[in-house]
Amino acid sequence: MTASKVQRYLDENPATKAAITSVLLNKPEVSGNDLVDKHMVPMVAALFEQITAEVSPVTLTKGQAALYIRELSVFARYNSDFLRQAADTVQGGCMELAHELRRNHLEEGGERGKVPAHYTLYSGALLADLGLLVNGHLPAPENSHPGIAARLVGHRVIGGPDLRWLLRDRGRGDR
Repeated sequence: MTASKVQRYLDENPATKAAITSVLLNKPEVSGNDLVDKHMVPMVAALFEQITAEVSPVTLTKGQAALYIRELSVFARYNSDFLRQAADTVQGGCMELAHELRRNHLEEGGERGKVPAHYTLYSGALLADLGLLVNGHLPAPENSHPGIAARLVGHRVIGGPDLRWLLRDRGRGDR
């Protein structure tokens, strides 16, 4: 079995691996700011660059783009739960990170009577703008992690430029 992109990055960046490990073991050797600024931000940027090179939105067909968006919608649907669980996990080791994760958790839920939950806005915009219904989509088996009851989207991530053009009929068959 091959190592994940994250594992490879951590193996190639021992300081980041040590920082993350210390936080997960509730023995932080770095501040919350350093954890984010010096370790997490560069790691996410490097991983995003690798993934973008592998899954370029420019090469996707209309059907492939719709599948990716539906798969990502599973994560979006449960993002608030993941943020809350993550905050609980790091609480003892990194209060600043736990506080930020809780703040993000509350933002995801919207503001009662004023702003709907982010997933409601997201799924509604996809339906209105692209005619793409994501509510209730179950992830493909290869994107499901058995330990999380098929709720977590796996390693397929896309991003970058506005993807609406991929889902519009551009006169190129399936694109």
